[in-house]
Amino acid sequence: IAVTQYDRPKNDGVDASRRYSAHAPHILTFLARHRTALASHIQRYFPDLFTTDRDARRHLRTLHFADELRILTYNDPRRPNVYMITQRGLDHARDFTTEAIPVSRDDPNGDHILHELLITEVAVSRHEFFRSHPDFQSHWEMRFGFSDIPGFENLIPDYAHLYQGVHGSLFDFVEVLSGERSITRVKQKLEKYSEWGESAAAHEFLTTLYEYFGAATPRPVFRLLIVVHNRNLIGADRPWERQVLSATFSVPESLQRRIWTTTNAALHQAKSIDGPIWRSAADLTSYRLRVLDLAKRQRTKVLSEILERAPKHRLFTFENQPAR
Repeated sequence: IAVTQYDRPKNDGVDASRRYSAHAPHILTFLARHRTALASHIQRYFPDLFTTDRDARRHLRTLHFADELRILTYNDPRRPNVYMITQRGLDHARDFTTEAIPVSRDDPNGDHILHELLITEVAVSRHEFFRSHPDFQSHWEMRFGFSDIPGFENLIPDYAHLYQGVHGSLFDFVEVLSGERSITRVKQKLEKYSEWGESAAAHEFLTTLYEYFGAATPRPVFRLLIVVHNRNLIGADRPWERQVLSATFSVPESLQRRIWTTTNAALHQAKSIDGPIWRSAADLTSYRLRVLDLAKRQRTKVLSEILERAPKHRLFTFENQPAR
């Protein structure tokens, strides 16, 4: 995904004789939640239904013929097809799920398609981990629909997930930064998370959700996971990650301690979202005063030295979780 730029899409023809997929309920429910995906995402999410990517593509094409999916194909055969659910598909998905499906649907275009695919990749990678670790349980997730929840009028996360792990329940927000935003915009987004985290609406939202899924003493605990990818320069994810970690010094320490980062390249190489590829900004707080006193050029050099010594963590087995 990361090395792919999507441009000049064309509509893919479909053999009208193909029978409508018997797995439509699963496919449409997945795409109602995530909207944009590759066939490999469908296959990895439902390995018991689809043994290969080709098998998944065959079923997806039948839904395209039914006007429930849109397919983007590209002249370069190395670029995989992109599947997007249509309004007709969303309407049909409501027949198969009790989940609330937001009415609005905006198709991504240009480089934003890559951004959406990377969010789907993170969600699918988390699902794969939970499926292979029975001591973990997924409770709740949301990608679209935050604008309908009180308290999220000024903050729209890319994705969120509440799960039960070996250390208890934990709520993760996920932001994917694929080079679409300047570092100034990143800081502004972090400030929104900081303001939200200290609000009464955040306290009510988080404690209510934890309590609903069985927490005996619900607390407004959350992490902010940031996956970075520099779409403009292949192989330059790490400098972009360093800029994001530098930006964490611009927000209150209470939020900095909640932030974890990794790169798309690291996620791809590890082949597991729980690999030791995550940096916890909590490890940087002891350097906070020192870094804030530095000029911008000096900060980059010093932070690089700090990160060389800083540990990397597994996402779901690291015990130093947010205290509140």
